[in-house]
Amino acid sequence: MPGSDNRFDRQYAVEETEDLSKSERDASRGQIRHIIEHLLQLEYSPSPAPRYDCMHSIADARAMLDDKLSPTLRGDIEATMGKLYDVGRRNAALALRLFGEENVVAGLPAAWPYSLDAICRVT
Repeated sequence: MPGSDNRFDRQYAVEETEDLSKSERDASRGQIRHIIEHLLQLEYSPSPAPRYDCMHSIADARAMLDDKLSPTLRGDIEATMGKLYDVGRRNAALALRLFGEENVVAGLPAAWPYSLDAICRVT
């Protein structure tokens, strides 16, 4: 009966680690975009309707980030913050239009007004 091959496959381990890192990075970036979208909606929408949904969504995303945000991921997010803000702003604009608040969209800041600490702050 042949024995099993217990050799360590370094290449496989490296690939799996890289895939996991990319997955964590993508998930963290997605949470940042989501938080930005909802922060903008809360700050710029005069409507009382989506407020609690936005607040809940932000709290949930921040909790998920709190579990994931390593120094490496934090550096990646800081390096891509402009792009993440642009997507979050675009999504906020779409949501505001959905609620009939086209006039609010023009007031959304073109450049990101939030620090990473403000975005990630768990309150």
